[in-house]
Amino acid sequence: MITVRFPNGQAIRYNHLTWCSRENDGSVLLKKEQSSGWSVMVPRECIIEFTQPCSVSNPLLSPKESIDLVIDHIREMDAAKLRQLKTLLEDFNRHTFRWKE
Repeated sequence: MITVRFPNGQAIRYNHLTWCSRENDGSVLLKKEQSSGWSVMVPRECIIEFTQPCSVSNPLLSPKESIDLVIDHIREMDAAKLRQLKTLLEDFNRHTFRWKE
C-alpha cells in the first residue's frame, strides 16, 4: 500500500503495491521485492508514502467547480447531505443575495 503525492497536491494510493525501487529518473513501484517488470513509474518530484489503501484525491477542485458538480448531479446525492445543504441554505436570501444575520 503506497501513496504517491504529486507536487500539485494530488495523491494516489495503490492497494496492491508494497515495494519501491529508486531509479535515475524517479522510482518504480512494484508488487513485491525483486518482482519482474514494474507496475508504476513515479517521477522524481513526487513523494512516496507507505499508507492505508485505496483512494484518489484531487484538492485542485475549486469551490465553484464543486457547486457545479452538485448542481449537475443533484438527484444522485445522498439524502442526508441534501437535508444538511437545504438547512444551510435557509439562511440565504435568494432575492437579496445576502446571508441572514
